[in-house]
Amino acid sequence: MKITLFLANAALLSALVISCVKEKDHFLRTLSLAPVPLEAVDSINIDRFNLFQARSVVALDSSWILLSSVKGDYKLMFLNLCTSEHFFAIRKGRGPGEMINGNSLHRYGDGAAFYDSNNATCVKISLNKTAAGSSIAIDTIGVFNSGPSKPVFMTTCGSGGFISGNLTDDKVWYSYYDSTGCILSDIDMLQLDEFAAGGDTRISWMLSSVYTSDPEGKRVCVANVISPSLSFSKVDAGILREYKRYSNAPCGITNGRVTGEFRSAFNGIDSDDKYVYVLYSGNRIRGGTLPSNECRHLIVYDWDGNPVKRYILNRNVCSVHIDSGTLWCASTYPESCVYRFDMPKP
Repeated sequence: MKITLFLANAALLSALVISCVKEKDHFLRTLSLAPVPLEAVDSINIDRFNLFQARSVVALDSSWILLSSVKGDYKLMFLNLCTSEHFFAIRKGRGPGEMINGNSLHRYGDGAAFYDSNNATCVKISLNKTAAGSSIAIDTIGVFNSGPSKPVFMTTCGSGGFISGNLTDDKVWYSYYDSTGCILSDIDMLQLDEFAAGGDTRISWMLSSVYTSDPEGKRVCVANVISPSLSFSKVDAGILREYKRYSNAPCGITNGRVTGEFRSAFNGIDSDDKYVYVLYSGNRIRGGTLPSNECRHLIVYDWDGNPVKRYILNRNVCSVHIDSGTLWCASTYPESCVYRFDMPKP
C-alpha cells in the first residue's frame, strides 16, 4: 500500500496553536500545560475499501493493523500496510459468527478484544493466527448476559476482569466485572450539580465514558464524554479502589437539561505501562461543523493521575491507540482515514 505522507505547514500549525491557547475552553485552561503541535507522519484512506468506515484501530505489528467499522457489511478489517492485502471479518448480522453491534476494540495481550454489545459477549481475536490464515481466530473471554447489568462499552482489565458502566444503578460511574458478568465492585458516580437529574438520565451520562487499563490490568482510567472528568483506580485484592479523580462541570447543562451550548468532552482513551492518552473534543454537540467526537486535543497523564503533556493534533481523530511509542488514530470526517503519529517522550 502506498501511504501518503502529510507534512503540515509549520507556520500554519504554529498559528493554530497560538489561537488554541487563547480559546475559552475552561478545562484546557485548568491543565496549565503549553500545547505542543503533533503532526501525522502517515495517512491511510479507508473509504476505498467497500464503504468500510474505520472507527478504531489496533496495531498488529509493523505490517498489519486491525480496524473496526461503524458502517459496511463487516465489523472488522485486517490491513497490511506494506502490500495493501486486506480481508474482512465478522459480518454484520444475527447468524453464527456475526454481530449486530460490535465496539470497544482494543489491544489484549498478544491479540485484541472486541465486544458484541448486542449479545453481551467479549471475544479475543488472535491477530497473528488470523493474519497468517484464511479465517479469523476467535475465543470468547467474557459473557455478561447472566448479570442484571450488561455493559454497553467496556475494556478488559487483566486476565478475566472487565471495566464498564452499570446499566441499573444511577449511583455508580463504573464497575469491575468478572468474566461471567458478576459485578465485583463499583466506583461512585460523579458528584456534580449538573448531574442532579436522577434515574435514566444520570445512568446515561455515566455510561457515556471511555475506559482503559494498563497492560497488567492493575490500574484503570475512565474518562467521561459528557463532562471533562476522569477517574484513576487500581485493582487491590480483587476490588477496584479509586485513588484520584478530576470532577469538572460539563459545558452546556443547566438544571439537568442539555442546552445548545453543550460540548463534548473525552471521546477516546488508551494507555501503556507509564501513561494514559486521552482525546478531548470541546466541540458542540449541535450546530458545529466538526462532529463532536472528532478531536484535536491529546492529553497525556501519568498513572499517578498527573497531566504531563498536552498536544494539538494536525488532524481531527475519533479514537486513539498507543503501540511502542507510535500513536494510531482513526477519523471518520471528512473522510475515513487512519493516521500515524510518532510520539515524543512526555
